Amino acid sequence: MTTANLESVRTSAEAGTDMALKRILVHFDQSQQGQSRMDLAVTLARQFGSRLTGVYVIPSFIPPAFVVGQVPPAFLVEQEREVQEAAEAARHQFIERASKEGLTADWQSLQFSPVVELRRLARYADLAIVGQNDPDARDLVNPVRPEDVVLGSGRPVLVVPYIGAPATTGRRVVIAWNGSREAARAVGDALPLLRRAETVWALSIGRDAGETATSPTSELARFLADHGIRATPRELIAGDDISASDLLLSMLSDLGADLLVMGCYGHSRLREVVLGGMTRGILRHMTVPVLMSH
Repeated sequence: MTTANLESVRTSAEAGTDMALKRILVHFDQSQQGQSRMDLAVTLARQFGSRLTGVYVIPSFIPPAFVVGQVPPAFLVEQEREVQEAAEAARHQFIERASKEGLTADWQSLQFSPVVELRRLARYADLAIVGQNDPDARDLVNPVRPEDVVLGSGRPVLVVPYIGAPATTGRRVVIAWNGSREAARAVGDALPLLRRAETVWALSIGRDAGETATSPTSELARFLADHGIRATPRELIAGDDISASDLLLSMLSDLGADLLVMGCYGHSRLREVVLGGMTRGILRHMTVPVLMSH
């Protein structure tokens, strides 16, 4: 094969990878956090030529059983009218923004079993964008917890901090690497984003040198190099006075990172979600968007 043909094959392969995010799903509402998720979704959709699906969760107003008989039917009707109007306003805003950006878009409103339906819709997307739960938020009627979507959808999920996402998201990326199945899945899912990054670090955190040596970041760096991605390996030791998640958050700040890629560790037990310590710590205190896979 000639050099020209090799370049042609390489260019075609890279173009195919860059187009990997064909469908992006975003949990949208008219809050400031919803707008931030939309901004990031639009940026990625324009970069990858993606179809954008907006998902709105209609809150359900169900009064406690001991007061249901005291609630006038007219009040319930009015509540239903208001939430439907809010859903329609959100739909109009989403479609108008997508049209203005020249994006192909569609819309879904979820009212019954919203978490189950959101998981189902996410399975038909290459990337789902949801928000970190704000601990100070008052409207928790139908909260969408990111861990529910990650653990139940089988798709990569990009979690946006409730404080918002930087405009540069994806330029300076940190990979939290421990050699696990979940971490490997996250790296594979993130390849389209990693290829576009300006700087990538592969970080391994252990309690001692022997622990980090079991999942060397140098091997990951060689794997990424075969995909045209240059990653700087770093292996860190967390002392007894700091948790692994706190050390990782500190490194994100020190490196000026604007995206974290990591596996999501946990499982669903009946209606309870049990998370690993690192996952729980990052979801509570994240400062940059986090791409998670399970």
